[in-house]
Amino acid sequence: IASVSSDGTMRLWCVRTGHLQKRLELTTNEVVAIILSPDSKKLVWASNDCTVQLWDTSSGKAQQILCDRSDRVRAVAFSPDGKEVVLASDIGTIQLWNAATGE
Repeated sequence: IASVSSDGTMRLWCVRTGHLQKRLELTTNEVVAIILSPDSKKLVWASNDCTVQLWDTSSGKAQQILCDRSDRVRAVAFSPDGKEVVLASDIGTIQLWNAATGE
């Protein structure tokens, strides 16, 4: 499970034990959407500052900035195989991104 706090940190938790696995420092404290990939190796988060980032959960580092948009993303999702990311904005647009390339 991934959780985000108002202090600008994200935490990854083990579902089985409930123990904290990793604490990540974010560049914002205004995260509005977050999702883990089906294999839990990647996560995507979107913030109120119109940024969407793809992170590697093992390294705790950003891999891709999927977009730096003028409209805010309100929902993020991975495809069932984890190869694609879907972004939905507050103006009704939907975008599909390749999770490996960021295109």
